[in-house]
Amino acid sequence: MENTFSAQHPIWQEWLDLYLRGEADEATLANLKSWVAASAENERVFQAFLKSYKADVPAWAAAIDTNQHWNQLRARIAATPGKTVVMNGANGKVRTLRLAIAGAAAAAAAILAVFFWSGKEEYQTYEAFAEPISVVLPDSTTALLNKNSKLRYLPGFGKEHRNVEQQGQVFYQVTPNPKVSFKVKTSHSVVKVLGTSFDLKSYATDATEQLAVLTGAVSYEPTANAAGAKTVRAGQSATLGADGRTVEMQAGLAEQQLYWSGNLVFEQQKLETIIGVLNTYYKADIRFADTQLGNASFTGSFEREPLEDVLQVICYSLNMKFTKSGNHYTIQPK
Repeated sequence: MENTFSAQHPIWQEWLDLYLRGEADEATLANLKSWVAASAENERVFQAFLKSYKADVPAWAAAIDTNQHWNQLRARIAATPGKTVVMNGANGKVRTLRLAIAGAAAAAAAILAVFFWSGKEEYQTYEAFAEPISVVLPDSTTALLNKNSKLRYLPGFGKEHRNVEQQGQVFYQVTPNPKVSFKVKTSHSVVKVLGTSFDLKSYATDATEQLAVLTGAVSYEPTANAAGAKTVRAGQSATLGADGRTVEMQAGLAEQQLYWSGNLVFEQQKLETIIGVLNTYYKADIRFADTQLGNASFTGSFEREPLEDVLQVICYSLNMKFTKSGNHYTIQPK
């Protein structure tokens, strides 16, 4: 798509204003998504806009009708710093935004979470576009959505029920509640859990579905074969066959399935492979002073730790060290 917008062009604000007022139709939302994905420059400009929007919340929040859903949304924003949640609802009234987009060239890739209220179905929906987003559900469960993923639930979540519907890939850290089980429904299966952490990958473009459980245990039930339900425990994985009925169990974690979420689990992995994972997840430039160092093996796990902390642990374990020059890291023998 041709880049038709600059910081001075009004069409971008028109799309966003319509969206925030709850007046954006499907075509407007499609234009907004397509424009963000059209180029890295568009993503940088969009992120700069979101940062300005978030920083200036008091300037326009007073114009928004106060209601239960908006209060919940603001609480979630405060609980998840660094992420931006945008509300689109019939009751949301907002003035036309006039925010500067200075410094766009230095901004990071765009991250957008969409929260909207549908007057007919009344689903509350979160959607990750170009980058993963993290949301906190009303029961304090954390859901990390991978890019091109959606999550939605009906009113009463956290009290009357804890049922969500998922498209794409989501990593959950479920708040325990023995009275109300947590259920995830996809187009292929139903996952039931009381309190645990797990990753469920279920993209519409994939012929299979994959589950990896870090803690606790879950019941994994294929929609087409309820009798074939399996209990998947911590440290285990399960894959739904292309027939939609057969569940294949794996004794270990599907490690690569977890890397995107920052849950970096390595079991006797070659250092060369590990550094490749770190470079991808942290968008880093880590190299070896001697390529032979990449043949060493490492076992360990990290949960969204700072990169230099991860390197410290790995290098200490393997009797190595690393040096830093700007944004470049070099691993070498001690």
